[in-house]
Amino acid sequence: MMRVLILLLVIVGLVGCDVANVSDDTKKVKGNDNQIKNEFEPILKQGCWSASLSIDSLHDIPFVFEVLKDSIFFINAEERLGAVIIKEGNDLIVKMPIFDSEFRFFVKESGDLEGLWFNYAKGEEYKMPFFASYTDEDLIRFSKKQDNRLAKNKIEGKWETTFSPNTSSTYKAVGLFEEENDVVSGTFLTETGDYRFLEGVVENDSLFLSCFDGSHAFLFVAELKGDSLYGEFFSGNHYQDRWEAVKNENFELSNPDSLTRLNIGVNLSFELPSLVGEPVIYPSDKYKDKVVIIQVMGSWCPNCMDETQLFTNMYDFYHERGLEVIAVAFEKPVDLIGKKERVAGQLRNT
Repeated sequence: MMRVLILLLVIVGLVGCDVANVSDDTKKVKGNDNQIKNEFEPILKQGCWSASLSIDSLHDIPFVFEVLKDSIFFINAEERLGAVIIKEGNDLIVKMPIFDSEFRFFVKESGDLEGLWFNYAKGEEYKMPFFASYTDEDLIRFSKKQDNRLAKNKIEGKWETTFSPNTSSTYKAVGLFEEENDVVSGTFLTETGDYRFLEGVVENDSLFLSCFDGSHAFLFVAELKGDSLYGEFFSGNHYQDRWEAVKNENFELSNPDSLTRLNIGVNLSFELPSLVGEPVIYPSDKYKDKVVIIQVMGSWCPNCMDETQLFTNMYDFYHERGLEVIAVAFEKPVDLIGKKERVAGQLRNT
């Protein structure tokens, strides 16, 4: 599909990572040649898998995926992200399609999967143990051990949420959740973004939510006490925070217009390289007498991915009436080629 956004690449000066640096780690999780199916058969058992990333000895981030032929689809509520399974020696590798991360794992004699997830965007050494088992059941990421009737419809609705309560770094969010067949889905909206497509369950008066999209590995756990939720939030194995929430259908975040301001009298101008190599110059005759949207984005930003899809649809509809869209991309690889690859990868999957 032809992409219509002109993406401009701005050098940010962050250090890139090399896949070769993880070779020592993957040696620790290799299987043997007999554990890998031959090239004329599917690499993995077809169907639904229940997986987890280990935070520590007490906490895991559960997620689910489906294998179809040699493709793998990570599922978070209505979100479905596809990738290709690659065989490299005794390892199986899944490179995430949008974000700078990958799985390296092997098939155990039991048929389970074991390995590591590497998130290169957070550094060469950032990794989490990965485990997965085939399941004949529906794709539910949390196993319910108790009767759920007591918690029916207690979570659905709008929640006024406070992260890092009673600290100098506290901030507000809106929790929006739905319940259907004992499954909870939704997200937390903040003034700078959201916490992606969360999915989970309520077990008695405890709430469990998680998501995994190749960049964000989130776990939310909370206990319902009266009309309030008191919980913990884990982001990968590097960050942990507390949060509280109370149902409040009238709560709203700050008006977006109050978060930014226009510098009156300052003219915006730039000249930057595009994906096709030709410089994009703004302002110029190309944009004279047209409505121009300038998007500030990055391929590492999931909300930017959502926004890019919106602007693509707007461009398709309004371009003949004079709309132009310019996206200025701040990318993490040091070299220009790496920056272009990151942006092009996001466009292919938007």
